[in-house]
Parts: sequence; structure tokens; C-alpha cells
Amino acid sequence: MFEPDSAAIRSTRTMKQQVFLVTGSSRGLGREIAQAALAAGHQVVATARRPEQLSDLVTSYGDQVRSARPSSQGHRVGDGLGTRPDVGSRG
Repeated sequence: MFEPDSAAIRSTRTMKQQVFLVTGSSRGLGREIAQAALAAGHQVVATARRPEQLSDLVTSYGDQVRSARPSSQGHRVGDGLGTRPDVGSRG
């Protein structure tokens, strides 16, 4: 897991809470960025090809994180457990 240094932690504490859109949040660098933003108290819209792999982030961070997945109708944004097809769909 990513461990930011103390200078990075201090700088994020002075920032206002922000919303991050992080692609590839299920693993690798995307996962590390999502976890760092969440740990700093920010909100994250996490995307992944397999949104079920984001369930542990939703369990750990609750309302701080939302998952999104690509669809044939644009992007569907969900609550991390399901999707809301009315949000972000083209139609």
C-alpha cells in the first residue's frame, strides 16, 4: 500500500476536500492513487473494468467512494454495489 511521506500528508491537510476521478482503480498505480486520496479524506470516483474489484474500497471508505464502469451507453455511476443507469447515460 502507498505510504505518503509526512510532507505530502501536511500538504493534503491544507487542501480543501476534493473529488478525484481515478481510472484503473482496481489495481496498480490507479489503486494506489485512489487509496492515497481516500486516506487523505478526499472523495473518489473509482473506475475499473471490473467494478466488483472495488468492493473493498467501498467497504473501507463508504460514502467517500463511488464506482463507475464503462457501458455501451456511456458511463454508469453507481454506489459501489450497483449502478444507476440514469446517470451519465446517453439516450
